[in-house]
Amino acid sequence: MKLYKSKQNTIPINDPESRWITNKKGNPEPSYCVQFAVDYEAKIITGVVVTDEITDQHTFPEISDKCVENIGKNPKVFIADTAYHNLVTFNHTEKRDFLV
Repeated sequence: MKLYKSKQNTIPINDPESRWITNKKGNPEPSYCVQFAVDYEAKIITGVVVTDEITDQHTFPEISDKCVENIGKNPKVFIADTAYHNLVTFNHTEKRDFLV
């Protein structure tokens, strides 16, 4: 089931929930995609999301909701890089009334 879900030819036997991602030396290794959200003024981590996705481009809904859950209110603004510049993020921010 894990192999089918991952859409890979193989899965790392020592960590089947991870996925193969090519490192900076060009070698595949078991990896995760980790996203942190930080309160810039307070200098604290407000949310962490770990996935087995190969990129972070669709994780904004999960990490932004985790921040709101952890701090108990909507932040004034979310600042994100262009990896989140997609329809999934736009739809989520509009639905949740976030300022990005």
